[in-house]
Amino acid sequence: MSSKAQAIKKQSRAEKKVRATFEKLNYPAFADVEKVTFRQNQFRLMIQNPDVFQAAKNTFIVFGRAEMEDTRPGSEMMKLLQQTEENKKNLNRQEEALVQQQQAQEAESTTVVEEEEVDETGVDETLIDTLMSNAGISDRARAVKALKEHDNDMVQALLSLKEHDND
Repeated sequence: MSSKAQAIKKQSRAEKKVRATFEKLNYPAFADVEKVTFRQNQFRLMIQNPDVFQAAKNTFIVFGRAEMEDTRPGSEMMKLLQQTEENKKNLNRQEEALVQQQQAQEAESTTVVEEEEVDETGVDETLIDTLMSNAGISDRARAVKALKEHDNDMVQALLSLKEHDND
């Protein structure tokens, strides 16, 4: 289906009546008009792919969607400045996101380092795992420390971990 046929389907009732009237008056239609531009001072009104009819020798009737263009000398600079500001904001957001990701990675790496440096001598591994699951913690170093402080007493270590979590 051509664009003209689609445009006819989207016409309002009033526009259909006007077009029918133009046909009855035998106003010639101009085919293949790509753009119509109206200029007034420093502004332009442009209509892309319009329907154009000639009513009289120097009188034309134009149907289409109009878009305004500002041609003042500073308008292009203003647009560029706005785009630059938007780009700066986007860059700042991206930098903040990268910094947050790096901080999260550093925090994870320090957690891993802390877990590797834990001295588990004198503490049964099954006690550590059981304490971690019962206390709901993922920090192995805290579990080992609690067990060592309470002489491998599971109940006391669990209570001390729960107290620290509540504080």
